[in-house]
Amino acid sequence: MNKHNIIISMLMAVAFTILTACQKDTENTTIKMDVQQFEAVWNELNDTYVFWSVDTTDWDAIYTKYYPIFEEMENERDFIWEHTWIELTATLLDHHLTIELTRPSTNSKVILTPGLDEAMNRNYGHHVGVIPKNILNKLVECGRLVDTATYSFKYNTIIEDLFVTQYFYSGILEDCIAYLHIPSFKVLPVVTTKAINHFKRLVANESIKVAIIDVRNNTGGISENLVPLLSCFTTDSVLIGHTQTKLGLGKHDLSPKIPVVVNPVSGQKREIPIIVLADINSQSAAEMVPIALRHLPQCYVVGERTYGALGGLVRGEGVTNNEDKGYTITTANMLFEDVDGTNYEGYGVEPDIECLFDKDQWNNGIDNQLEMAISVALNKIAENGNK
Repeated sequence: MNKHNIIISMLMAVAFTILTACQKDTENTTIKMDVQQFEAVWNELNDTYVFWSVDTTDWDAIYTKYYPIFEEMENERDFIWEHTWIELTATLLDHHLTIELTRPSTNSKVILTPGLDEAMNRNYGHHVGVIPKNILNKLVECGRLVDTATYSFKYNTIIEDLFVTQYFYSGILEDCIAYLHIPSFKVLPVVTTKAINHFKRLVANESIKVAIIDVRNNTGGISENLVPLLSCFTTDSVLIGHTQTKLGLGKHDLSPKIPVVVNPVSGQKREIPIIVLADINSQSAAEMVPIALRHLPQCYVVGERTYGALGGLVRGEGVTNNEDKGYTITTANMLFEDVDGTNYEGYGVEPDIECLFDKDQWNNGIDNQLEMAISVALNKIAENGNK
């Protein structure tokens, strides 16, 4: 989560204890054996993982069970080594967690992503990547999405030299619905001003009766983007939850709860129904959108239970790169909970109205989830018209 305009910046003032000790004696050991690497990674997570207060994984039992397995691992094939690591990390709650390992004896590599594995194993698990331009353009070409403003940008994926183009779209659907598609929060609001400001002007228009904010396939980024988004609807500061960060080596050594407040800049008051369209691939800062907007009147979430990566990643922190021991760990360093104490990590945000992705319709150019959001929006207009 980004620190600017959100009170979680206070976290940076908390003195973070330098982690200099390990529960087991591996600190100055050159890693030559699988069991030494297991012990080093186990210690790293035992000391730095911020979710032990809510994660039900018995990490001590993991050590007891797997230490002897890794002691006997040296002559096992790489796929058994890899499967063992996947198995022992599978229940960890942090959906930002990524562990990159290089096996000491063979130099084989594996990237562990227990959060992604959990999400894709749900009965509605699917991966689309990005919403292609042709799906959005089809709405424009048939005259359903009018008065549009667009913005496109490229970003480098985790695959080296592979760039993906994503498209921001703002426009009017069905003559009375303001629509905003946000494919990513990896860029600052100043870069997306055209689409965001256009959407804000649409929302201010009295002819607009409902707003749809589409954060499907948005893998998150900079939560500062919540500021201009909430500014489209309110001038009031919004308390959306609290965060805690790790302070010491103890599993439950956490900072006091720090309020997370979004302070709208140049906001406007417009109390209309808001439909947040989210799916299983809505991650991190994108999942904060339904959480934040649910604090405003008449917000409804349509789609699928989201990914479940709500823990904060402060830029420049949360990464342990220990090449000598053959591992890199990326993990969230802030635990987030809603104002009522709800923790969404590893689970995600439930929709008010479930609408699962339909691959067959998608392949035929029909976005069934957006169509459901439009239907809900029109129903809300009808309901409000009868009051």
